[in-house]
Amino acid sequence: MIIDKLPQYYRKSEFIKCLSNALENEKTIFLNYVEATKKEYYIKTTSENIYDWEREFKVPSYLNQDIQTRRGNVLGRFRGFGTSNKNFIRSVVEGFYEGEVVDIVEGNDGIITLYFKTKKGLPENHLELQRTVEELLPAHLEYAYKFIFALDNYEHEELEPYEHKVLEGAIHSGV
Repeated sequence: MIIDKLPQYYRKSEFIKCLSNALENEKTIFLNYVEATKKEYYIKTTSENIYDWEREFKVPSYLNQDIQTRRGNVLGRFRGFGTSNKNFIRSVVEGFYEGEVVDIVEGNDGIITLYFKTKKGLPENHLELQRTVEELLPAHLEYAYKFIFALDNYEHEELEPYEHKVLEGAIHSGV
């Protein structure tokens, strides 16, 4: 505290105690403001300035989406600058999607397949992901998504209604 740095005789003064407390409160408010401002400099922690980040990277603003989804849209676009290769595409896609990107396979037919391991299925921001993937890939390549449902995350009771052979091949193609 500030009062601890003053000479001993000031510590007995009620006026100095009040002034010291007021200054401490202002210092705390200031430091909290500095920390909040620092968070706005990074896409992963921004909240108040998400619209500015969306505008910066030309990402459509969907006010009905939660902040994590909006951050993912911006982060995916942010990672999307530069050349595209398998690791780069993985990095961009992981910015959009909370699940695990298991593999990216380029078939002989010119179709790139992105495999996701998920318990959720299709991400909410799949349209923005789709736009970004289209921008990343050369025009002559097509792409597809495959979602591998992580059945090991479910409780037995959740899976009881399904037949074993249905669960055995629990891969769902999407988009």
